[in-house]
Amino acid sequence: MNKDLSTYCPLPFNHLHVTQTGDLKPCCQAEEFNDVNLKKLSVEEAWNHQEFKDLRMDMQSGKRNVLCNYCYSKEDSGAFSPRNMHLGEHPMRVGADKTQIFTDNGELPVNFLTIDIRFSNLCNFKCVMCGPDASSLHNKGKVIKIRDNFVEELLPYINEIEHVYFAGGEPLIMDEHYELLNFLVEHRPQVRIVYSTNLSVLEQGKYKVLDMWSKLDKPVFLAVSIDGLFDKGESIRVGLNTKKFINNIHRLKTVDKVEYGLHYTVGSHNIYNIYEFIDQVIEYDLADPATQLDFSNTVFWPEEYSLQNLSDKQKKDIKNYLLGEPYKTLPDRIKLAIDELIKFNLSL
Repeated sequence: MNKDLSTYCPLPFNHLHVTQTGDLKPCCQAEEFNDVNLKKLSVEEAWNHQEFKDLRMDMQSGKRNVLCNYCYSKEDSGAFSPRNMHLGEHPMRVGADKTQIFTDNGELPVNFLTIDIRFSNLCNFKCVMCGPDASSLHNKGKVIKIRDNFVEELLPYINEIEHVYFAGGEPLIMDEHYELLNFLVEHRPQVRIVYSTNLSVLEQGKYKVLDMWSKLDKPVFLAVSIDGLFDKGESIRVGLNTKKFINNIHRLKTVDKVEYGLHYTVGSHNIYNIYEFIDQVIEYDLADPATQLDFSNTVFWPEEYSLQNLSDKQKKDIKNYLLGEPYKTLPDRIKLAIDELIKFNLSL
């Protein structure tokens, strides 16, 4: 077949993303498939479901599938998308997935190169922009999980795994995370592991995660979610203890096999605190602003926190704030993130 790769992304061809409720998505930014859920399908059935096959065929023919509108809309706005990152077209991307996999009919063998598994909604925080599917504290303490023994079911399909992304809920308090991590340490130590974590714990029962990470061949990377410190941060990420957070960051600095960045999710509730946050990061020696701060994620829900739902006047005021005097002395990497944020979220 003649291929038009203008809408191609490698993830639907090599990547398994499963939400806390068992739904499959092409990636964490995409929409869910209509009827692909691991509560009623096996991994093999889900991976080659007709909806998945249709998406792959669309991407090989230059057609925009609606599930992936997030990336396409970012690109249309002039901003870079996660798809650009995975194709190596993003200036902030350190390493791209160069593997291009194709299929004649949309069907593929079940052999994942990358996985993003949200085992459950178990979490010890109750962030204001979160909800019951991603935090058990928003769900009256009730835990939602994919299903029992899912790690055991997954193992036959990850013998060649190259990249694992753990998120939640909070992965560092999940038994399933430690079960899979232990397998990777013993059988696939060359894997690259990335986390989205609130970094509230570094020990969980018998597990000491710093020791486990030290047994891997490559450093793990922690995308540490933090939207402010002290009163501001603790009012957003309810459960945050800033003093403990600072201590855990400093503990990370003593470990060779750990890299991390601080990821600030931007919304109307904290956008005017960005420069204060950068100053605090420097004051408490939490990260290098030139290389370890990220402002690329934005809040879409609740709607009142979304920058895209603000009035034109509010957007103009925020843009003036972001491009004010502090902007002039920012590292280039943060300037790029601010520029991208404005393009995608503050257009009039």
